[in-house]
Amino acid sequence: YERFTGRVNADANVKDWLKTGLSIDGALGEQNNFTTSSTATSNPFYYTRMMGPIYPVWFRDEQGNKVVDPVTGEDMLDWGVPSQYGTRPYAGNSNLLGSLALDERSRLSGNINANTYLEAKFLEEFTFRTSVGGTYYNNYRTDFQNSLYGDADNVKGRSYKINDRQLSFTFNQTLTWERQLDEDNYLNILVGHENYRFSSDYLEAARSGFPFPGTSELAPAATAEGSTSYKHNHRIESFFSRLMYDYQDKYLFSASLRRDGTSRFHKDARWGSFYSVGGAWRLSQEEFLQDSQWINELKLKASYGETGNESLIFSDGTPNYYAWQSLYALGNNNVNSPGAIISSLPNQELAWEKNSQTNIGLDFAFLNNRIQGSIDWYNRQSSNLLFQVPLPMSTGITFINKNIGTMYNRGIDFQIGYNAVIKDDFDWRIDLNLSHFTNKITELAEENREDGIISGSKKLVEGKDIYQFWLREYAGVDTETGRALFYKDVTDEEGNVTGRETTGNITEGDYYFQGSAIPDLNGGLQNYFRFKNVDLSFLLTFQLGGKFYDSNYLSLMHPGTYGSHWHADILDRWQKPGDITDVPKIQNDITEQQGASTRGLFDASYLNIRNISLGYNLPNDVVSKIGLKNARIFGSIDNVHFFSKRKGMDPQRSFTGTADFTYPAVRTFTFGLSVGIQ
Repeated sequence: YERFTGRVNADANVKDWLKTGLSIDGALGEQNNFTTSSTATSNPFYYTRMMGPIYPVWFRDEQGNKVVDPVTGEDMLDWGVPSQYGTRPYAGNSNLLGSLALDERSRLSGNINANTYLEAKFLEEFTFRTSVGGTYYNNYRTDFQNSLYGDADNVKGRSYKINDRQLSFTFNQTLTWERQLDEDNYLNILVGHENYRFSSDYLEAARSGFPFPGTSELAPAATAEGSTSYKHNHRIESFFSRLMYDYQDKYLFSASLRRDGTSRFHKDARWGSFYSVGGAWRLSQEEFLQDSQWINELKLKASYGETGNESLIFSDGTPNYYAWQSLYALGNNNVNSPGAIISSLPNQELAWEKNSQTNIGLDFAFLNNRIQGSIDWYNRQSSNLLFQVPLPMSTGITFINKNIGTMYNRGIDFQIGYNAVIKDDFDWRIDLNLSHFTNKITELAEENREDGIISGSKKLVEGKDIYQFWLREYAGVDTETGRALFYKDVTDEEGNVTGRETTGNITEGDYYFQGSAIPDLNGGLQNYFRFKNVDLSFLLTFQLGGKFYDSNYLSLMHPGTYGSHWHADILDRWQKPGDITDVPKIQNDITEQQGASTRGLFDASYLNIRNISLGYNLPNDVVSKIGLKNARIFGSIDNVHFFSKRKGMDPQRSFTGTADFTYPAVRTFTFGLSVGIQ
């Protein structure tokens, strides 16, 4: 990985009343990486997790000695092919170390950000400011799978070339009137306009059938596997205003109003109006508290505001810039005739999602600022939720974009810092932050209220939160047969549920709400110590409660893929009648062994030793002799250790409570020297 960055800033006072400025920054980077979002052998996290550890990395002769590759002169890798020990049952003709060396997954990216402004003051109290900002981004990507081994050996190699180019502009103008009305009253009024434009171009081509190894360029390849290109455009137009009032630095008031229009919606629904009001009361400035010996700051604050959301994404996470329009998938040809199919239905009534939030908080500082902190309560009401509503398979279309209902998020955030010791030679400070929130869907569209909306392992219904798991309930293991058991409802003749019973057929198991991914509490604790010139700090982060569905774990708890890796917990499996265990017998039934159920649902509580840092500040008399202002030697460790319900499970990787074969949080060691020049 290589990255080069640069930045230039320039400001000029042209006149006493006129100034201008320009800032430009850019970056150019080249990176070699690998896929982390698939279940192919090209994903090293998936490959190493699923490959049985009994299979060797290196090819050895009958005496167990490594064999030299006659081509490279290095130790020969074991590819699991018949010419060596025989085809591996799992992922034959592949070797991660070899594929990483022969494959190519390179990224060459560059971006430039440029901003310029012009600011003019007139009539003493007025300021006009206009600014233009632009961002250019280009990413050229090569995804090449070699022709000798791995996923593409059957087609003699495959190469993708992708170029993604993005360009955006923001044009902004504001007019501000600022006046100190008298000794006690201050007023600031602002009005403005903003225009945002975004465009992107995407080009992709793929070919396979390389006559010889050593190149990823498309020209030598024999077979065209497809190509595509598309262009996106997006615009937002905004008009806004803001008022701020301050009386004696004790009573603070602010209000804002804005109107936004987006190209994502139909012309009859693309504009939305939003406002906010807020105030603060600095009680510590009141006469009845000014003489307090222990209160340094006490501020009560409250606000209410509305904001809009116009963003919709597809299931793969890419933005949907044409949410209200009917989209067509092209390239579905019939013999030699070009064809197209509808991929999404239009909805001209699609409109802004509105978020209304109330905040009430208190900032405080006591005992000569030795104790500082804040406590904030918020209530966020979201209405006209933007959502991809699934459609029946009979329609031939997977979803339609809709505003489906309302929900709220309510929570409380608490922060406190305490300077426990303040001395010339020793300091100790403790910082703690805690957070708790709840979520609830309060209204769905009429057609979804009875049955709700099933989205993966979740089900959206009124009265529940959006992260509620909807799964079959695992009932343990039948002690006589060793089969996995699941709960199902018992109903009377009229269909009323009268109880529950267990079944050994997972398809008969009923679905139930099984808890939420939302934690009961999360937070962080930091301690900082200084003894003379040495400082030490550590940071802990934690979560209490919440659920996490670990499908990766279940994939290692069955033999459905012959020759793959098994989890150590499979040693606790049922083996004979009378065995009491929660791990069913080994059988080649992936649906029963790996089917979605609470067997893969775990408590998401964790404790993470996030960082430990140690530093030493060189004495002033030492650094002054070498012409420096200060100098500090430091070292740190990130992601020191992680504690969770099950080894290898990291709930902080996904707030939705589901796992994937991606980069883990890596332990990082950092050492450095920082200096200040006189």
